[in-house]
Amino acid sequence: ELTSRIRAKSSPDEHEVQDSDNFVSFSPDFVWTLRDFSLELKLDGQPITADEYLEYSLKLKQGNDTKTKHFNEPRLCIQKFFPEKKCFIFDHPAHRRCLSHLEQLQEEDLNPEFREQVADFCVYILSHSKAKTLSGGITVNGPRESLLLSFLTWTFLLPIIDNRSGRHEDYF
Repeated sequence: ELTSRIRAKSSPDEHEVQDSDNFVSFSPDFVWTLRDFSLELKLDGQPITADEYLEYSLKLKQGNDTKTKHFNEPRLCIQKFFPEKKCFIFDHPAHRRCLSHLEQLQEEDLNPEFREQVADFCVYILSHSKAKTLSGGITVNGPRESLLLSFLTWTFLLPIIDNRSGRHEDYF
């Protein structure tokens, strides 16, 4: 679904190159969040950061067959349109038995590592978020613009939410 929302041609004409360059100039940072992450952050036996995990996940496969092109397309879009990328991983928010009533838990009942990861995420978002700007440097800051941003956010999120697989691999 992400691929159908962000399109890039492999050989765009001159006008399309300029349009995509304009898009990149006001595109937001790409923040990838992975909840219930249970993998070890290691590559070839060496510890890696969440950001290195993201970069590894965005690596392209070699080949020109349809399956490989389908695999590479969303990665190419993310690489092209989002020069700034950040990854956050979150442990399970609580013990497995408590997950069915997560909404009723108090903050102190949540996994301490999860709370720390959420705090780091919030600090990053609050300190790195920029005002949304449109082509020409127009800042989006009013109620009408907020409604538009809300609509765009849901336009991108609903296909992912509807997938309901819970596996981040399925989003790409």
